Amino acid sequence: MPINFMKLKNQFMYQYLIRVIQVLFLTFFLMVFSYPLFAESNEQQTQQKPENTIKIEHSRKIDNAIRDRLKEIYSEMNGLHSLSVSVSNGIVTLTGKVASQQAEEKALELAEQIEGVVEVDNQLTVSQSVIERSQFILDKVTKLGKRALESLPLFLLAIFVFWVFWRLGRWVSQKQKILSKISTNDFIAELMGKLLHLVFIILGLVLALSLMDATALLGTILGAAGIFGLALSFAVRDTVENFIASVLLSIRNPFDVNDYISIEEYEGNVARLTSRATLLISPEGNYIRIPNATVFKAIITNFTRKPQRRFQFDIGIAPHHSVSEAQNTALTSISKIPGILSDPKPVVLLDQIGESSINLRIFAWMDQRKHDFLKIRSESIKMVKESFDQAGIVIPSPEFLVKLSKESTLDTKQDDSLAKPEKRSVSSTNEEIGDTSADTSISDEIDQQNIQDSGEGESNLLSKSAKNE
Repeated sequence: MPINFMKLKNQFMYQYLIRVIQVLFLTFFLMVFSYPLFAESNEQQTQQKPENTIKIEHSRKIDNAIRDRLKEIYSEMNGLHSLSVSVSNGIVTLTGKVASQQAEEKALELAEQIEGVVEVDNQLTVSQSVIERSQFILDKVTKLGKRALESLPLFLLAIFVFWVFWRLGRWVSQKQKILSKISTNDFIAELMGKLLHLVFIILGLVLALSLMDATALLGTILGAAGIFGLALSFAVRDTVENFIASVLLSIRNPFDVNDYISIEEYEGNVARLTSRATLLISPEGNYIRIPNATVFKAIITNFTRKPQRRFQFDIGIAPHHSVSEAQNTALTSISKIPGILSDPKPVVLLDQIGESSINLRIFAWMDQRKHDFLKIRSESIKMVKESFDQAGIVIPSPEFLVKLSKESTLDTKQDDSLAKPEKRSVSSTNEEIGDTSADTSISDEIDQQNIQDSGEGESNLLSKSAKNE
């Protein structure tokens, strides 16, 4: 079959364009919904910022008081005690070196909070000295180390609480007997166990963060997890769709293991239903894997759900024979076949009258639990053919009109090689030819495969306890 590269290229560009649109939509979604949060935060900061009103009266005494108060504050803070402060008419001038930009911002913030300050003239410079920077970092690390040692017992207690809830959730999730009472479907019971385990983990995490007074971190984690989950759902949309379809298929089984079904143009016996795909084994022995999303949305024909199944075939008779006689002969021969049901009864109908034959259509019902569909149909055709031969009912062959020109001649001599072939004995016995018992070769293969897969840990989502559609 020739490959249409242009079509493949167009499909690839279509998928790529869809992904780009999804990313742009996600970015727009985050910008739209995060803008009110930033706007509200800026509004609150604007409302909380005090409005400085410049007073008409001012004195040198007030300037000295502002200068003395700032020096007292800076002397108590690490990295700000060496700053020079001068005040004139409410304008504060800060000079000196600070170890970091954070220290500079802190000095300016403290100066702006003093009552009577009109403006702050920043003449501070950030020191580039390696010794001063190293000393600043060392002091900061020392403080962090002391805080870590002080909070170590509380941290260990938080880890212990989280571990207890994690183990408790795992213990509850493994109680399949309790979960099976809530849901008769094994897959749903297992899924509920995993969800319960996740709930216990979240509770343990909340309690652990509460002990460490870090509940604000939980909101950040959950928000990041929500955004990540939303982005991930767009990226693995097909996988999520297959998983949801597998849950819905396992709740109400449209088929069971070993059922012979048709999904769109694929036919075969059901081997298993996993969380991603449905596995079929075709009559030729081929393995067919169909995504569950396709199975859920497709039209499914289950040939095995009802034990009684009807088959049909056509057969022609010569125009000079009686149709009623042929119908009675066919009904009598079919009724004698083991496996053909008497209720509903077999039916032989006149289908059409052709130029050289009268076509009959024969319908009959069989039990699939005891007999094989193809074998019963084959045996029925054979018995009708033999009964017609015994009754002298001729099955017509196609007729052709051959016209010969005067120049052509027809050699009527027959070659010895065209003689009728000699009848040979058939090696198979009549019992083997007329056997209509059910063929269990594929069913046995499916059972062995399921036993092997269950030993490897891959579960089959088809449950006999679930309701059938």
